[in-house]
Amino acid sequence: MLFLAFLCGTFADRLCAVGGRSFNGTILASVECTDVRVGGQALAWTEDLPPMLVPRYNFGSTYFDSEWIFCAAGGFGGIEETTLAEVECFNGSTWQAWPEMNVPREGLGLGVFGSKLYAAGGFTSLPSFRVLTSYEVLENGNWTLVFPFTSRYNFALYSNNFSMCAMGGRGTSQLLDSMECFDGEQWVEQAPMLHPRSSFAAAKFEQTTLFGTPLKNLGLIATGPPSTPPRARADIYDEESGTWQALFAVMAEPRSWHTLSEYRGLLCAMGGILREDITVQPISPLECLRVATVSPPFAQWITIGGSMITPRYGHGAIAEYTVNYVCVCVFFF
Repeated sequence: MLFLAFLCGTFADRLCAVGGRSFNGTILASVECTDVRVGGQALAWTEDLPPMLVPRYNFGSTYFDSEWIFCAAGGFGGIEETTLAEVECFNGSTWQAWPEMNVPREGLGLGVFGSKLYAAGGFTSLPSFRVLTSYEVLENGNWTLVFPFTSRYNFALYSNNFSMCAMGGRGTSQLLDSMECFDGEQWVEQAPMLHPRSSFAAAKFEQTTLFGTPLKNLGLIATGPPSTPPRARADIYDEESGTWQALFAVMAEPRSWHTLSEYRGLLCAMGGILREDITVQPISPLECLRVATVSPPFAQWITIGGSMITPRYGHGAIAEYTVNYVCVCVFFF
């Protein structure tokens, strides 16, 4: 008797830019996607997914990892082009409106901790500019306003259901290098970043196999112009030692207002702007981090693919891997 088994099927991969602002000033609701293939090649960008309900940029976004639901909250936009309290979530095929936050927020952080949605910090322009010192928790269909939270906006917030950390950004009068993590009851101060950063991105980078088995855990990586050169440098946070260190692989361009997503064993920076003196330029190709060794960390940034349909900044990112079907075939002889 001979037993043979194999897998077959189709796989839907997509890395998508959601909303944001174009370089002619248009606030976007569109969603455009590409697929980065093995070997560092990207397919053409397409707009196959439905647009957001509300055009917006500089909003908070996060994924419910266990449910594959992408949520966007707050930001600036809408019909009246103002600070938003609206929340909407995407289930893979449609956008749905969720309960509005108590406070309209721009430049906020959105995360998930203990299966609850958190909207933290940011600023409001209603009725006038004010940096917010609160966060909100969505539970059982209602947002609860909680104090205090460090005054910060345009910061990065990383969460994965079991941990949630806010870092950098702008305070009431200065750039911030501070980092604080939520323990379920309060925000606890951690080791500061190497340099203050604002309008940057952070993501945890854990390389996995095709079926999600962890291979390498590099840590939490922050990208975006720091306050001192080299402006295209990324930094790594080691959770075990609780310290930051420089990643010596330098990006080709010092992006800001971009996104950072783990995708197909790469960590990809998407969109954003290049700001030099008074000149602002769009950045369209993807730039992805490929890791060769973890200890010591050795990595390389590679530029991938062509231009987006609409180069944008202040957007969100959807990074998905979906198995549509799996076949198991068995033969007996």
